[in-house]
Amino acid sequence: MRLTSVTSFVLVTAVMMISGCRVDLVAPEGVTIRSESGAFDCVGPDTCSIDVNDLFFDETFSIETNEGGAFANWKRRSRGFCGGQTVACRLFTADFAGNDLLLGFLESDEVFFLEAELASQLITAPVTQDVTIFADEPTASISNGRLFVGRTRVGSVRRGLIAFDLSGIPAGSTIDAVELTMVVSANQRTDVPLSLHRLQGAWGEGNQRVNERGQPEPATTNDATWRHRFFRSELWEREGGDFVANASAVANTGDTVTWSSGRMRADVQNWVDNPGSNFGWILIGDEVNPQSVQALFSKEADAEQVPTLRIAYTEPAGD
Repeated sequence: MRLTSVTSFVLVTAVMMISGCRVDLVAPEGVTIRSESGAFDCVGPDTCSIDVNDLFFDETFSIETNEGGAFANWKRRSRGFCGGQTVACRLFTADFAGNDLLLGFLESDEVFFLEAELASQLITAPVTQDVTIFADEPTASISNGRLFVGRTRVGSVRRGLIAFDLSGIPAGSTIDAVELTMVVSANQRTDVPLSLHRLQGAWGEGNQRVNERGQPEPATTNDATWRHRFFRSELWEREGGDFVANASAVANTGDTVTWSSGRMRADVQNWVDNPGSNFGWILIGDEVNPQSVQALFSKEADAEQVPTLRIAYTEPAGD
């Protein structure tokens, strides 16, 4: 599994107009600048030139990286397009019609640039705690190598809580890309949407209990439950967990589930900048349709099955 570019995480297009007769695509080693049409792909390390001299040019560029690499942003530079942005960059000339100044550029020898920058570091953050909570058993909780999310055949709703250790990322770093992958252990339906929501309060994980069927068990001291952040001492403000209503990311299940988005990147950036706010995410599945529940391997699983949170970041510049 590799961490792909932020452009593919957010699926948003940044719109810029071309104002020159040549655009140089600058791809460093380990990077491919992909054009939507496939006509202008540039495989690094290389600089690939595109002549632009008519009103019909319209192309969107995104990034692919080799294993171990991660896209940071389009480079800020003189006569550079989409500088500082982390999304796909669209360049087009249709709006030049009727503008003598812009049309003049198409006849000039001006050179402009679209240059990719890689993040300096890539880390896999370990899971610190994970718990399943139960709507129909509000003082129950399990943590046994699997998280259960969604609605069961008999209508019981489960949610999963998960948090990660970000201490390996230096303070002041810029988060460039985030990708969370979890392996599906069992389900009765595939292609079920699971959403991540940023938690807004601390919560706990008590003693481990082995329960392969995902059945509720009485909570132990400091467990999170549907009712409690820490059993029995502290309650959620809202039963079922205190979390941001807007999802940080949504992904459909298969053999694995992979979430990645700009909101997730913002979540991790906030946690790095403010470690005391790192409460992780709550996983919410299909809570309407029966038999939608998904069993996901958690931190107690074998090494190849544990949740993988990959984070690309750029360390702060030295003094």
